[in-house]
Amino acid sequence: MCMLLLTIAFTARKSPTMGRQLLYTFANRRISETAKEAALQELMQSQEREAQLDSALDAIDSTSKARALFAGRLWPVPLPSRRAALGSYGRLLSSMDSETTGSSGVQEDDRPRRRRFLLVLLRQLRSRRGVWALEREARRRDAQATSMSEMLKRTPAELETPTYEVLAERGAWEVRRYEEFAVCTTRRRRAVESDGVALAPQSRGMSGAGAFQSLAGYIFGKNGAGEKMAMTTPVLVGAGGAPDEGEVMSFVLPSRYWKAEVSPPAPLDDAVVLERRGGGVLETSDTLACLWFGGFAGGKTVEAKKVALLEAVRADAEWEVLDEARALLLQYNDPFTPPWARRSEVAVPIRRKA
Repeated sequence: MCMLLLTIAFTARKSPTMGRQLLYTFANRRISETAKEAALQELMQSQEREAQLDSALDAIDSTSKARALFAGRLWPVPLPSRRAALGSYGRLLSSMDSETTGSSGVQEDDRPRRRRFLLVLLRQLRSRRGVWALEREARRRDAQATSMSEMLKRTPAELETPTYEVLAERGAWEVRRYEEFAVCTTRRRRAVESDGVALAPQSRGMSGAGAFQSLAGYIFGKNGAGEKMAMTTPVLVGAGGAPDEGEVMSFVLPSRYWKAEVSPPAPLDDAVVLERRGGGVLETSDTLACLWFGGFAGGKTVEAKKVALLEAVRADAEWEVLDEARALLLQYNDPFTPPWARRSEVAVPIRRKA
């Protein structure tokens, strides 16, 4: 196996087909998870990482353009064909490309975005039997994305999340009463700082990366007590409290800080603030209408989901919207979770009709 990895590394540096070899390594069901993990770490540490990923993308695109028989469809059984493997990669990337990434609608350069998508696939393939099985899983979970039971499976079980009670179910959305929780908040449009928490190179250009870096810095010890806290979920994105503040991003604080008698440590970054009542989310009402969805939470998608939720609540006989401006986005997964394994929601404060 060591000889295999050395061969891959040598081929990647010397051959124009380096991308194909990378793809075949992760698509191969016979290569162990340990070997794939080692290959991924070598890729991430390589100074030629972008060149290798670009070569892999070119290989996938050339197969797609050829419209070969094996590249055009998902067969009911895995085929022992490298062209078939490239076809699976191509279809998975196409499904990811069809969605807008980020939460703002700001378009990023196509090539860095596609490199990041490919890395997401390679990370998934470390613990899968092969790319064919990954594609089948993606299709199956996409088909189940309308159910809350599926959304709960997509919620990281090891992370704390705000506590709520479901008051009413409405099919694609539900009514929840939330208990108190506290957050740390900053402006979403912040530049990435050179002395901040290190971000993966492929994530530095993502929308909201600067805000994410600042909040992660607070959580990981950039605070008056030097305390390192556990990550939580979801990340909240919504309107700021001041008219000129624009959108803000919030991290939920650990539950020990949800009660008024326990104060979290003060931020060292003046642009990070601590807030109760969910950062104002629960200020108007502790009752929220929440509509869930899978895939990437792109700007156009989020706006469409907010419109759909507002229209659904307006048409409801029992509930009414309190403050449309307080509509927000909740994202439960890390940036490298594939779209078919993501849980996102839009929410708006509501009350019972008189």
